[in-house]
Amino acid sequence: MKKNILILAALLSASCAKEKTNEGPGKEICFVTSGLEVEVETKVEEVTMENLESFNVAAITATNPDEIAWTAVAQRSGNRYHTGKYWPLTNPVYRFYASNFDIAIDSGAPCTIVDRSLDAVCGAMTNPSFNAESTTIVMRHVFSRIGRVSVTSEYGYTLSDVSVKLTSVRTGGKYSLKTFRWYDCSSRDNVALQIGDNDILVVPDTAEIEVSYTMTKGDYSHSFVSTSNVTFMEGKICDLNLNVKSDPAIPVRVIVSLAPWETRQLPVVLQ
Repeated sequence: MKKNILILAALLSASCAKEKTNEGPGKEICFVTSGLEVEVETKVEEVTMENLESFNVAAITATNPDEIAWTAVAQRSGNRYHTGKYWPLTNPVYRFYASNFDIAIDSGAPCTIVDRSLDAVCGAMTNPSFNAESTTIVMRHVFSRIGRVSVTSEYGYTLSDVSVKLTSVRTGGKYSLKTFRWYDCSSRDNVALQIGDNDILVVPDTAEIEVSYTMTKGDYSHSFVSTSNVTFMEGKICDLNLNVKSDPAIPVRVIVSLAPWETRQLPVVLQ
């Protein structure tokens, strides 16, 4: 099944007209989503154009960059996501941060604390303008997804009793909406992978992978445990093609030296 890299683009629309109120010029802060196409089986529900009913938005002003001015839940209404917030008469310059997890300020910067219970998507709009017809916030999938896993050996060997796992892999933590980087990822776990299709979310990182297997060739059979490192990439579906390269089977060979025929003269004296 085709697996695509997923991108969420939310367009800030200044055309969401409302009647003027005492709160401001009467133009609601709202978003329009576009660009999501998905065709992949999932164990964790995937964020798609069809199922993204809401997401969290935090607004931060340029004058107070280490404080959240307000937060809202952008709710789907037709092809728009309404926040219920309106532009103040002072027309402040907002920086918008979005995630389907909660948003907070940590060490003076916006972040979200995520775990692999959800397909986490995050984004930021650092230079919005009140007068712009459309301003784009690009959302990204911040986890890595482990997809298909295969294990092969050298020609002539049969593999059996194969099991694959990641050891002490990071499964959650904080994600900075300002730098788009993971940090404080203290949540670790051993994660078993199945041969064939997987859909498992992990924090992008270099992790150790362990493979247990039995190699058979003829009447030779032995079990092994091999390890290696693999680097998972953010927002990517990572397929693992594991190749067991060692050749532990040493054939039993017998070297035969065969002397050639030789002619001998045998004199015989008859009586």
